[in-house]
Amino acid sequence: MKKSKMKLLPIVLSIIIFTSMVSPLLGASAAEFWNGDKLLTVEIRYNSTGVRNVEVAICRVATVNLSYGNVRFELVDDFKDVVDDWSEEMNISNEKFQEFANAFARHLASDATIDRIVERTDEFGIAGFEDLENGLYLVMQVNPGRYTFLPGFVQIGRNVEEEIVIPKVEYERERPPRPTPTPTPAYPTPTPSAIPTQTPPRPTPTPTPTELEEPEVPTASFPPEEKPPDDKLPPTGVFNWETVIITLTALGVLFLAIGLIMQKRRSPSV
Repeated sequence: MKKSKMKLLPIVLSIIIFTSMVSPLLGASAAEFWNGDKLLTVEIRYNSTGVRNVEVAICRVATVNLSYGNVRFELVDDFKDVVDDWSEEMNISNEKFQEFANAFARHLASDATIDRIVERTDEFGIAGFEDLENGLYLVMQVNPGRYTFLPGFVQIGRNVEEEIVIPKVEYERERPPRPTPTPTPAYPTPTPSAIPTQTPPRPTPTPTPTELEEPEVPTASFPPEEKPPDDKLPPTGVFNWETVIITLTALGVLFLAIGLIMQKRRSPSV
């Protein structure tokens, strides 16, 4: 009875190894780790107080492809020609991360044909977005006023039901009013004389050109409430199937060798 069990041991181990190698190919897909129809909440707060009536726009700039734990962000057609050095793996520094966000924000503001979703914050400073597809989204402010925040990116579709973004808000105080121009003094009335005098013409004041302040797109990324530990995107929580497969294969070979040795010792010699 024991000999029959030992003969079955290599077969069982082979089945386990084969199943472990095939199951990731059949079962693992992007849909398991990046499910659609997610929620995004953007909270605009200054000194822990919600800022109302801030228009927040979001736009999907890249799709997400997942293969054996490697996430790749491929730009959609509307943003493919915006930057020349886009990194699909997004293994970049915070400065480069913000540079991309600024470039995409300028492009979105200049092209009204690009699809976007715009929501206004309520009395608590919250703007909510629902039923979003998987991807990398740009979050930016539509109507900069005294309260402003910088554009940035957020991943939609990870293993969370709701993504929450809290940008860093800056407050700009009111500018001092322009000084009232001093009125030009009236010319004195000429004294009549026997010889008429010609009054010089009043000089035409040169109009002062109105200085138009061109809004600048901020140059730094809005951080979350806590700084990330490094310059890379947060881990996606995807299983490393390659390590599991190698480990199971090594165990299978080891048990198979032990079984063959024990079977050879128990068999009667000729």
